[in-house]
Amino acid sequence: MNAPLKLRAASLALLLAASCGEEASPLTISQQDVRQSFGAGSLVIPMDTTYQDQGTLTAFGLVDALLRARVPVSLTIAIGKPLSGVDFTAAGTDVRTGAAVPSHGYRGGPFVIDAVDRAAALPVMRGWQSSVVGQSTTVHDMTVAFSAEVRRRLTAAPHIGVFLDGFEFIAFSYLNAAGIPDAVGQPWPAVTATQPSYPGYPDILTGSAIKAGALSNPDGTPVYCAVSSMHYAGTPDDLVVAAVRQYLTGAGTAAQFECEAAHAFENSPNGHFLTTAGIQEDGGGSVPNPNTFLFPDNPYSQIDGTFTAVAGMLQSIGLVTGSAFKGNGVTLVEATGAATNTRIAYLTGFLDGVPTNGKVSYLAGHQYPVTLPISTNPQTNGVRLYLDATYQSTCTAAEGQPNPALTMTGPAFTNGSSVTFSISYTNPGPGAATGAVLTDMLPAGLTFVSASAGAVVSGQSIKWNLGNLKAGASGTVTVTASVAADGTYINQAVLSFLVSLTPRTVTGSATSTVRDTTPPRTSIVSAPGAVTNTADATFGFISSKPGSTFACSLDGGALTPCTSPLTYPALAAGAHTFTVTATDPAGNVDPNPAAYAWTVVPPAGSSALSMTGGGCSSGGGAELGALFALLAVASALRRRASAGQ
Repeated sequence: MNAPLKLRAASLALLLAASCGEEASPLTISQQDVRQSFGAGSLVIPMDTTYQDQGTLTAFGLVDALLRARVPVSLTIAIGKPLSGVDFTAAGTDVRTGAAVPSHGYRGGPFVIDAVDRAAALPVMRGWQSSVVGQSTTVHDMTVAFSAEVRRRLTAAPHIGVFLDGFEFIAFSYLNAAGIPDAVGQPWPAVTATQPSYPGYPDILTGSAIKAGALSNPDGTPVYCAVSSMHYAGTPDDLVVAAVRQYLTGAGTAAQFECEAAHAFENSPNGHFLTTAGIQEDGGGSVPNPNTFLFPDNPYSQIDGTFTAVAGMLQSIGLVTGSAFKGNGVTLVEATGAATNTRIAYLTGFLDGVPTNGKVSYLAGHQYPVTLPISTNPQTNGVRLYLDATYQSTCTAAEGQPNPALTMTGPAFTNGSSVTFSISYTNPGPGAATGAVLTDMLPAGLTFVSASAGAVVSGQSIKWNLGNLKAGASGTVTVTASVAADGTYINQAVLSFLVSLTPRTVTGSATSTVRDTTPPRTSIVSAPGAVTNTADATFGFISSKPGSTFACSLDGGALTPCTSPLTYPALAAGAHTFTVTATDPAGNVDPNPAAYAWTVVPPAGSSALSMTGGGCSSGGGAELGALFALLAVASALRRRASAGQ
């Protein structure tokens, strides 16, 4: 970080430290001041009324489509900016029309796709713009390099659950206006009144389903990235509230509550998500307009222009007597000139003020319209605030993702008729890999024999449905295959899984196995003379197969491991034999070991007996030496003949 940025960050930190509890703007990892450079060819989704007045809501649908297509998206917000302040300045062209975009100060928290992801993003963008829902969405192709402060690097589309609370259709209208489908890709029900049930819509959650554990998987990992309740009227079911509290505890999740739902959940005995004793309607019949954005650089409160709050059962939020905000609760929007902790239109914070818990947001007002353009319909910015919050859970961002890895092991060489591979998997976290499936596609030439429990076999494909791999999960599976022909076999496993609604794959490193049934040939490349008066004998030997090991024997003794060169010191005078056998990396043994015979004679002038003219003498006669040489040669020839050489 350069000096000016450090100064800005430090000033912001001092401001936050000096603020009252409800006005401390907590910065998560993904919200830190990170200035990033973007090259020409990067793509920008404007979020200001200059270029996105008609497409403000559907811009979020485009972001969702990009994330489902595995294209990362950066949310850029200038630290310390005022409301409708500039986030960065750049120039480019309109992707759809080709019209020039002069140097423009982008506002409202624009989304940026780095140039390295351009090829993957453009087909998604053009498809979106050609659709009915996305035809008003603007995208710019940057012709210049620029830099911006990346507050969140989004890498996963949020899996959204909506509580069937009697006013669930309000959330449906927001999500459909944005073009954000449910988990199976269908629009949310186009209804304007509650229904008793919604068959075929798995993400619409009844109170009974929530109490039965619908928010979490059996292993405790969350099913949803974000859940919404819009107007939980009447006496709330405390067990539903307790289930939502559990869902938010220790997880990178988010819950969005609007109007009476905020009052019902916060004031339940199992609630008190953001306050110590609860909240109340404090408007006295008035809506908090005009209003002030206290932290216009907070990712939860990105708009361009003005915001007009709407009326409702809870249209202005205040604290009940004796209540206080926990930890880092943040008032984002309040009536202009309001006293501290009063006339609040919008607030957020972590459950119980603990940053490792999920995030909670409360938006006052019953139902915001989806009427466009934004510039002449400031109430629609209430929907913009709802959509801002949808992407603030850490399960949508890089720092909340799983990080699984695969390791496959197998023999480098074999001479057998089968080979066994072990595949180990692990997920150090911090997020969970949902619906993980491990696949090993056996290479041609290998035939499946057996696998560890749970394998589903189809031809060369062996799959294990591992379920959800939460942080810290690990395990190992094995597969055995037969092999008939010599050759090199490359095997590689793949782990596929979901991060929220975004599919991911991790490919393990390839394992190479050489099947070889041809034995090596052993050769002695250096040895003593057939007859020598040197008592030390040094041998050099090689194999026709690189990487072979050797076993050696002297004078018929047991074979012992050896390496070349090998020296036998201080041998006694007389005839000797040396044998060496190679074993290749696959385990094949040379059936015809290399052998060598030689004779050690005493040096001239020694006291050893020698034969002359039919008798014995103590001289070192040349005749005796010649006789020993002939005997040694004959012995070597016999040994080679018997060995098939």
